[in-house]
Amino acid sequence: MFSSKTSSGGSSSAAASGETDHFSRLCTRDDFSALLQRWQEKCEAKNETLPKATEKELKKRISSDKNNTGTKAKLNFSANKLNDVHIKALMETLATKPIISKLDLSKNSISEQVL
Repeated sequence: MFSSKTSSGGSSSAAASGETDHFSRLCTRDDFSALLQRWQEKCEAKNETLPKATEKELKKRISSDKNNTGTKAKLNFSANKLNDVHIKALMETLATKPIISKLDLSKNSISEQVL
């Protein structure tokens, strides 16, 4: 199950108004583990595997949250050799629980058709 937490370090205007600053969202080790597992399963169902650099980025986030209290909900998949199949599978994975607040997909082989 995915869960999201918000750090207390949100912007002062958002904090003053009681709004949640989505850039301060935290994801736990369990969140990232579930994301990786579900994304891999969706890719495998489409006869595709995740690039090693992509797995490495997710595993870095998993290992940085040793106490499972949360780490920044951002992922840098820049130049990870992701393609349309990977992105469609990621969108399907995140559609049920959008836990990521910042996602860098630059320098990949993604066409406009993926949208």
